This record gives sequence, structure tokens and C-alpha cells, in this order.
Amino acid sequence: MSFFGHTESVSAGKFSPDGKYLVTGSEDASLKIWDLKNQQNLHTLKGKKFHQSGLTTLQVCQSRNLIASASDKNEVCLTNIINANVK
Repeated sequence: MSFFGHTESVSAGKFSPDGKYLVTGSEDASLKIWDLKNQQNLHTLKGKKFHQSGLTTLQVCQSRNLIASASDKNEVCLTNIINANVK
């Protein structure tokens, strides 16, 4: 299966512990949450309330349904994997 949508290189990716989602981060300063069963993009996070520079790493925590992402400008964001709310 292939997923397309980032406009620059993908710099980080993780599967959720339950195997339902793939989360990808890119040098285009976006994070995408992919539904593996339906093979589609559920959410794309980018813009003012999110990272302003390229993502360098991410981690998925199932017990809290959270994604922790970091950028090359020392920004860290916590995002809910289900509804894509940035904390």
C-alpha cells in the first residue's frame, strides 16, 4: 500500500500500537494520520497552531491516544490521534 500527500520528504513515521493508524511527519511541516483499514488520510495538521518548520521525529502513545511530534526549530506538539486536536 502507498500513501501520497506530503509535499516534501517524509522525515518520520510510526504505526499506532493497535495497528489501526500510520502517522507520518514531513519536512513540509505537516503531520498526517492515515487509516490503514480504509487506506485514506484521516487528518492533516499544518499551520499556525501546529509546527512552523519540518518535523524531525514523532512518537505514538496508545494509552493516551496522543502523538508527540518535534520539529527542527525546537517545537513540540501533542496531538490527539482520534480527533486531531492539538493540545
